[in-house]
Amino acid sequence: MTIKEVLFSATQKLNSKKIASASLDAEVILSFVLNKTREFLYAHNEYELKPNETKKFISLIKRRDKYEPVAYLIGHKEFFGLDFLVNKNVLIPRPESETLVEISIEYLKKIKSPIIADIGTGSGALIISIKKNLPEVKAMAVDISASALKVAKTNAQKNKTKINFFNGNLLLPIKNKKLDLIIANLPYLSDEILKKLKPEIHFEPKRALVAGKHRIDEAFLYGQLFAQYKKYHFTCPIILETHPKTNTLIKKEIKKYFIQPKVIIKKDLALKPRAMIIITNN
Repeated sequence: MTIKEVLFSATQKLNSKKIASASLDAEVILSFVLNKTREFLYAHNEYELKPNETKKFISLIKRRDKYEPVAYLIGHKEFFGLDFLVNKNVLIPRPESETLVEISIEYLKKIKSPIIADIGTGSGALIISIKKNLPEVKAMAVDISASALKVAKTNAQKNKTKINFFNGNLLLPIKNKKLDLIIANLPYLSDEILKKLKPEIHFEPKRALVAGKHRIDEAFLYGQLFAQYKKYHFTCPIILETHPKTNTLIKKEIKKYFIQPKVIIKKDLALKPRAMIIITNN
């Protein structure tokens, strides 16, 4: 079969499952299988696929047909102009999370020899993107999942960045470190909200998505973060990724631990509240 034929067939199959990005997904998957650019596909649409290429492509389309994310099928995802390895041990980096990177870079530029910690680093996309753009930053990253840290370490090597990684619960592994900034993208969904989301998200690690069973649990891990922050006498700003529906709950947690903190909400490119900056008065 030719490139034109397999793309047409795959796009029809994915369209039948109401996958909005059917055509793009088919092209990205075929580019991966052939190890060619999408431009190659357009310029050589009469290219005849080898039997093993056809077999691999059809196999991946069948998995996409069951809503498995493309990033897991091809094993990587672009974020902030960099390429990251991803697998089912980590969340797929999302464009809206680039807001945290942009805010962090602007803040750290003003500090001499800044030190930053990324809590719940996952694939390492946030901290690696910051370090790549500000090489002078001393960067640390923490995750409770050893499997996630393995992916993050690979990504740090891949993108030629030096990050100090720690396995443990939130701030506990770095409780004695001096920090100029803490960033965190922690689980902030409940089981009930997760059930309502698109099927693709159910392929991602639940531990990295869900903070609790019920809506009142959504800010639980951020509450733990604030408790540790106070216990270990940190004073630096905190930048969180949040969901518009959980901001109120997180603000309630903030009031439990900090006296008159300054809280700033920043919007992402879709103009949705995405990042929360907390400046404490400890």
